[in-house]
Amino acid sequence: MRVPLLVLALGALALAPAAEAGSNKVRHTNVVPPAWTATAPSTVGQITDLEVAGGVVYVAGTTGIAALSPAGEAKWTVALPAASFRNIAADDKGVAFTSYSLAGIDPSEGFRFFVLGKLGDAPTYVDATVGSVTLDGALAWSTPSDVQSPHSAPGLSPTSIAVMRGKDMVVVDRADGHVLAKPDIKMMGEDSKFFSGFYARGYRVQPVFWEGQFYSAFYNTVIQVNPDGSARETAFGPLFRPFYNVTCGLVPFGKGLTGGSTGDTQKGNAYYAFNGKFGMLYNEWSPDKQSGCGSVTVVGERAVYASNFSVWAINSKGKTVWKSENRKGGLYPASGRGIGYVHYLGFRKSYPDLMVADPASVYIATSNDGDVITVLEMNKGKYVRTIDVKAPIVAMGLTDAGLVVATDTDVRFSAR
Repeated sequence: MRVPLLVLALGALALAPAAEAGSNKVRHTNVVPPAWTATAPSTVGQITDLEVAGGVVYVAGTTGIAALSPAGEAKWTVALPAASFRNIAADDKGVAFTSYSLAGIDPSEGFRFFVLGKLGDAPTYVDATVGSVTLDGALAWSTPSDVQSPHSAPGLSPTSIAVMRGKDMVVVDRADGHVLAKPDIKMMGEDSKFFSGFYARGYRVQPVFWEGQFYSAFYNTVIQVNPDGSARETAFGPLFRPFYNVTCGLVPFGKGLTGGSTGDTQKGNAYYAFNGKFGMLYNEWSPDKQSGCGSVTVVGERAVYASNFSVWAINSKGKTVWKSENRKGGLYPASGRGIGYVHYLGFRKSYPDLMVADPASVYIATSNDGDVITVLEMNKGKYVRTIDVKAPIVAMGLTDAGLVVATDTDVRFSAR
């Protein structure tokens, strides 16, 4: 899975980095208590994901899905079979979810085992499911998966739902959940014990529907799929494209999609954008040599990327706008954010990005004797304040009213 150093050198020459911009050193020098306008206790078990769509805050947990108003008022809750992980996506047609559980281990050790287990370990997954809930809180359908593996958060088209799982994507009909197609990704050594553990922990990129097609990725391969599930094209990373262990994105940006990767001993950590034909719009090597990309969010003509120790803003032409770097813990990742490592292999700690932004500010989950939120100004990336949440941060979102923060037990609302 590695490539010759000569090829990497040629790739670096072909994709020269953009001009440097000013860099900020971030410290927790202004720690303030949060001004919560409302707190909604969880009605869905331990919270695992949060999505804001159409002015509604949707919350997924181990025992169900709930909808809240931007003021924290309960709209509905639908109970679902218990699962270790549940991820959601929502639009004006409904809410889709994926869920799965870890088997054969102490539930309290599940996440730690998944992230920090030995390289050859292959966790056992059960009860993998794809489902749909209506906008008024009724379970439309729920279909057991024929592949027991981690499942990405769903990607939504007007007519279908796409999910990355194992080493393939499943595309199902939004109306009733029947399988339309299962385009796969051929991986080197996929039947060996060594690689089974490697692939078992790999980050399944949430499919994104853009310009009439789904796009997703697994490790060093990006896949383009029609809404009916028929595969169109794949692009392999190690040669002249930086798709190598894709760990953040993909997000529509400018004339293409943007994301980031976590390299290894021969390939650097990178942030990039590409068009619908997989032509590179830009490729930037991360200033953080210690970790890959864990989060990316787009606001207008600016993409903001976060690694474990830096936040970097790039415009749609690939020009660096600003960089902010960790100093004495100012950007050190919160318990659920960032990239964890087994040997040299990097893995996303959680599916929610744990970084959100608007035209004025960037909010990123960090650590300061517990989970906090570091706020940077969007204009130049300068430090503003640290919000002391005093609870593990699971997911974050923005409504028109302000910031929404999910802990594992409740959802908290705060004005900007």
